[in-house]
Amino acid sequence: MNAGKTTRSFFSTRKEMAQFNEKRFSDECSECWAFGWDWKTREKVNQILSMLQPMQGERVLDLGCGGGVYAGKVFESTGATVFGSDIALGATRIARQSHSNQLNWVNAFGDKLPFKDESLDKVYAIEVFEHVPAPEKIIAEICRV
Repeated sequence: MNAGKTTRSFFSTRKEMAQFNEKRFSDECSECWAFGWDWKTREKVNQILSMLQPMQGERVLDLGCGGGVYAGKVFESTGATVFGSDIALGATRIARQSHSNQLNWVNAFGDKLPFKDESLDKVYAIEVFEHVPAPEKIIAEICRV
């Protein structure tokens, strides 16, 4: 490990990141993202539930929700009000088609979330930070909402 080196995102700009995600959630792969339920997914959902302990009546955000698998399972397990947010229009389209109408889906960059200050009770982000150019901005936005 090189001391003093900073970690770099896979993407240097928001536009580059958005274009990649649109390709990732194209129609050809929509089924795999919508129904990606396997033992790894089950393990991550169990970790989310164990660490956050979301409860009915709480407002929970899945930041970088992809096809909505985690958000759907959190809602089914807890009855919390769950929001899923992703920058890819294709991702939230898949989520809307594949999961309960009782979940809320929004398209937004993680550093500019469409929520009022302190309006959410809990936020989680699975496999997000390694993809963003400025993770500190995402963390600040999570703290804001």
